[in-house]
Amino acid sequence: FDPATVPRECTDACWIIPFVICLGLFIFVCSDALQKGDLSNLVRLPDLNGHLCGRGINRDKPFLYFCMQESSQWVFQGNDKRLDMANPVCVGICPGTYNTSTRCWLPLNQTYKWVQDYPTQPFIGFLCRPSRKFTSSLSDQFMRFVQTAPPVASFSMIIKAWESLVWVAFVALVFSYLFIAALSFCAPCLVLAGVLIV
Repeated sequence: FDPATVPRECTDACWIIPFVICLGLFIFVCSDALQKGDLSNLVRLPDLNGHLCGRGINRDKPFLYFCMQESSQWVFQGNDKRLDMANPVCVGICPGTYNTSTRCWLPLNQTYKWVQDYPTQPFIGFLCRPSRKFTSSLSDQFMRFVQTAPPVASFSMIIKAWESLVWVAFVALVFSYLFIAALSFCAPCLVLAGVLIV
């Protein structure tokens, strides 16, 4: 068939009505969520009591911090220290030294107690990441949490890094158009170069 003369007609026209219904339902749900919900809650993480860091009673504490296990305070080998990943707390600033302490929940005693801090640094605007320079063990425990984080944490990370993601998308788009333009002028050269590089 010649593309210029082939007969054309609308296909799957019976799906237009279900598509419009689903689109309308999607718009309704989104507008209802925007009016009744608070999307900023998606860029915050909760402490052990479910209170969001940087909101409500934690308004002046925007960072989520994982305390060391109480027994780790007296461990002098940095690689033997352990974090209490189940009971995070919100803090105003990320601790930068071992010389301070934070009020942490101790599940065995069922009470709060001051526990020694460890050097950390802010990570994506709402987490305190252990400094790898001082203890790789705590840093590895933290990174395992980040890699297995709940969807809310993953979404928060994407929101916090939106500028970098936009730049990456823009650069990728520019280079893809440049590649297509180059392909139209010199396809055999680019294909040969690609084969040689691979």
